[in-house]
Amino acid sequence: MKLNYKILWFDDQPDSAKNMQEGIANRLTRLGFTLEVEWNTGVRDENSFMAELQRRKDIDLILMDWNMGAHADNGAILARKLRRKIYTEIVFYSSASPSELRKAIYEQDIDGVYCVRRDTLVSETINVIQTTIKKILDLNHMRGLVMGAVSDFDAQIEEMMLLACMGDKSWFLSHVRDLIIEANNSHSKQIEGINLDVDAGELLKHRSFTAFLKYKALCTLLNKKAEDRAVINILERLKDYQVQIIEPRNRLAHARLVQQTGKAIMQGKGVEFTDETLLSLRRDLLAHGDNLCDIRSAIEAGIFDDAIAVESSSARQG
Repeated sequence: MKLNYKILWFDDQPDSAKNMQEGIANRLTRLGFTLEVEWNTGVRDENSFMAELQRRKDIDLILMDWNMGAHADNGAILARKLRRKIYTEIVFYSSASPSELRKAIYEQDIDGVYCVRRDTLVSETINVIQTTIKKILDLNHMRGLVMGAVSDFDAQIEEMMLLACMGDKSWFLSHVRDLIIEANNSHSKQIEGINLDVDAGELLKHRSFTAFLKYKALCTLLNKKAEDRAVINILERLKDYQVQIIEPRNRLAHARLVQQTGKAIMQGKGVEFTDETLLSLRRDLLAHGDNLCDIRSAIEAGIFDDAIAVESSSARQG
């Protein structure tokens, strides 16, 4: 997820719109985003420009002045050409009344264009922006935004620490190692104090019981009935869980959003997350979600009760 909001702004006199840019930037800051503006004073090579714009995925909104100068298409004509290629929201503005703008848009047969007066551009643009970022601000997207930001921060902190210890770094590396050991020792002491008779839930929710360990524990349970016809298929599907779910999740958690030739790309640990890989991940999530439901049904049906009882009895005798 990104923390910047990018506007492609068409105006043949950008200086005259700087105050409006500042107003939008200030209000966007309150929403937790940074404004990034790409100014365009006129399209010279139309075919090349449209082709490039169609490939890009970094533009969140388009602002367009009706009057683009004597030697350029007016904003309505340009908006019609843009709408043939892309579906990004367009805010069309001028000193003329909104009714005049809507008439110009109607005559060009364009959909999805907001018509506003120049003197109300800031407030009305923010209203449009709030609509476009509504999905980003829901819980799941916000989680992704935070994960992405923290990944960036982690990388920056690592880079700063490397810079700080470019000379004699032995003491610092020793300190880092001590911190890791201390944290693990603390976790071990907490775990040793858990009463399994009453605190099983606490143990299962412990921070040291990672997603990978949960997966391994579930595999151990299913392997007790590996020859059972009801377990064979769900166990076989579960074997892919680490590669298809845990590893991509870990890479995605530490991925960084970068801009490459106008495209927003997530990169992490030598892996590039494209639309195709994210689609594949979504499909894997659905498949493994179904498989986990099947495993739960098998557990609720009592398939593993006798295996658990035998292991518990052996543990008590040991």
